[in-house]
Amino acid sequence: MFEKLAVLKVKLGDRHSDIVLRDIQLWRKPLDGDNDNGLDRSISNVKEINYLKGEFLQYIDINKIPLWLRSSEHFSNLLICFTTSTTTNAFFESKLKYINRGIVIEVNSAAAAAAANNYQHRYLIFYKNGHNVEFIPIDLSLKELFDNKIASLNADTENVTEGKEKKKSSSIDKILMQSQKKVFVQTNKVMESLQISEKRQKFNETLSKLILSGLRLRGIPNTQSGFQKIYKMTFDTTEFAHREELVKLSHNTIHEIPFEDIQETVETLLKLFTKS
Repeated sequence: MFEKLAVLKVKLGDRHSDIVLRDIQLWRKPLDGDNDNGLDRSISNVKEINYLKGEFLQYIDINKIPLWLRSSEHFSNLLICFTTSTTTNAFFESKLKYINRGIVIEVNSAAAAAAANNYQHRYLIFYKNGHNVEFIPIDLSLKELFDNKIASLNADTENVTEGKEKKKSSSIDKILMQSQKKVFVQTNKVMESLQISEKRQKFNETLSKLILSGLRLRGIPNTQSGFQKIYKMTFDTTEFAHREELVKLSHNTIHEIPFEDIQETVETLLKLFTKS
């Protein structure tokens, strides 16, 4: 046997202030038939109808609602919604056509407290089950218990740590500091390696351009036999001649090898290798 629990009127918020959902009838039927033994007696003894006001909050995926947030009433009863309002019916048909979508309604706490038998649920979630619109009452008592436990644990933690020297870091702080220091060191190493690589690349590019320019001035085209041999000999010998500077460059102890020094070495070697 169905039992009428309440009639709800809902505002849709500022964006749709001109629309009010009326005559949202909340009904209950025990899942085991007409036997009310499993019901919360404070609810099953309702003799008067609760007239409540509520406001739309948001949409939600009903599959993501924790079981411990659902009122025990939800598990032992069929909780279903009826209406004679075409506006209300059209709203539910339109907004609940998506799979697993739920509509969260906040019941006005003052209105609930003033209603017959002090209707206890502040939040209701409406969803579509087949052709029916059903609802889930949300029970926040367990959440409040969790919140109180957390607050108590935080207070205990503060009492335990109070009086300790401020300069001492917690183990988590130490871990974070060590991690940050490690990241900082690694970043510096990477940046230093990049700088060294860029300096060496600049040296190679400068050396290559000087050799090619010197060979071109001497009228030796890259198609001529022996061009590659002279180029490689000059390149390798210049590197050897500046080996000490290159070592310092790799250790980042000097900024760069002066262009004039490289040019002078290349010119000397090209005169030697080309006899010009």
